[in-house]
Amino acid sequence: MNNPINFDEKSFEYKAINFVQRAVIRALQLNDNYFEKNEAGGPSHVGTADMVNSTMAKALFEDDADLLIIEEELIPFHSWTEQKTVVFVDPIDGSAELGSGGSQFAAAVTKYDTAGRPSFAAVACPSLRPVFRSISGGFQGFGSSMGAIIFGGLQGVFLLPLFSSQALIPIRLPSPHPVFPAEGSYTSINLDLNLPGMCGLGKHIPNISTALSRMIFSNIFSQCQVILGQANAATLGPSVSVAPNIKSGNGISGPKAWDLVLPILLGVGLEVQTLEHKKISTMTPKYCLDSFVLHDRIIIAHKETIDDYCSDLKNLCSI
Repeated sequence: MNNPINFDEKSFEYKAINFVQRAVIRALQLNDNYFEKNEAGGPSHVGTADMVNSTMAKALFEDDADLLIIEEELIPFHSWTEQKTVVFVDPIDGSAELGSGGSQFAAAVTKYDTAGRPSFAAVACPSLRPVFRSISGGFQGFGSSMGAIIFGGLQGVFLLPLFSSQALIPIRLPSPHPVFPAEGSYTSINLDLNLPGMCGLGKHIPNISTALSRMIFSNIFSQCQVILGQANAATLGPSVSVAPNIKSGNGISGPKAWDLVLPILLGVGLEVQTLEHKKISTMTPKYCLDSFVLHDRIIIAHKETIDDYCSDLKNLCSI
């Protein structure tokens, strides 16, 4: 794969890009069967694609970090300690979406150094379609192909078409254009890309307009929409208390550490904050509860607008 960072085929970066592409394509090709596994929030869908991709990830990445955390082969939370390089793999984020016939799902790999600093991430989504905007930020049109691979880190973030077999030169992604909240009225996905939009809000939150019949299932897909300019902000979380599950035990449900593609977000100049305006620029156990659940609701937006989105969302959630 030809790319501007000159990865060789044995590098972690190349393997991560190759993995997310293969993981998504295999998920689309498999005649998936599903079963339920018990998580902190109760039963969760797991499909054939999850397990096949987990096996592939284990073979690819077992020598690339002190700790390899694959969602479907989950290690105990206490194994994740400070001063370890860590690789998170989400073989399929959005198994329920895939199982219902939708394509708003993703596969992702993220790596952090011994201090939890973002190193590299690669994401593939079959429904993402690059968006073209004018310098002023207005919507100009869609790219010609569906499906995207987004990869990189603080050194830059790049885009490749998902389904091409050719050795293409990736496009470097610019920072998304800052768009301020419009008095708390959001679409869950920007069907009109000239209007402010926020992904990840539940339908019970007031003042949210949407023309969609359902919310998307993938936290990673939501973040990629912000990266590509298809929405102006995303929110993940918060964690919630649920009835304790006999097998998982802890009674906490919410987005998990592998749901946050921090290296790519920071690489395009986006910021990640809690509602209390605390910036998140690393990924360590202190940000998570048991089962790797992020304990704070977080907001992702352009650095010039994120404080406004945080304040606005706090008002929406308190109504």
